[in-house]
Amino acid sequence: MDEYTGYVNNYPLLLQKGYAFGFHKKKFNADSKNKNDELVASTIYKICLDFLQEQGIETVLLYHCDANDGKQACRNKLFNKWSDTIVKANTIVKHSIEVVIGDDTDNKKEMYLGFLTLNENPLIEEIKTEFNDFSINLIAPKE
Repeated sequence: MDEYTGYVNNYPLLLQKGYAFGFHKKKFNADSKNKNDELVASTIYKICLDFLQEQGIETVLLYHCDANDGKQACRNKLFNKWSDTIVKANTIVKHSIEVVIGDDTDNKKEMYLGFLTLNENPLIEEIKTEFNDFSINLIAPKE
């Protein structure tokens, strides 16, 4: 068994029930200004809800906020704002964590990760525990 297989086998719920998803912004017009499109949150919510319902009650959508450009905190804040709409709909649960890497200002980096699942998922608590452990171990520096 290789190192990767040994690692992911420690997280059976995420391995069997988890799917990763992502999205990015694309400017259609170089002259366009950043506008807050109110339909973006409801569109993403509908896509996630349809997928979760189609895949089954125990399905989990995993996400992380891209940190390549240092704007992960802004992405997390925006996703939290969008998720307020989702939580109010009372059909999807969002669980998120922040993992801090490094202990000084120059090398400190915040990573934002989370998952979405249906609120009637009977495995929510087990998934939260497994996800938190997985996220910290995934991001933590390897010795």
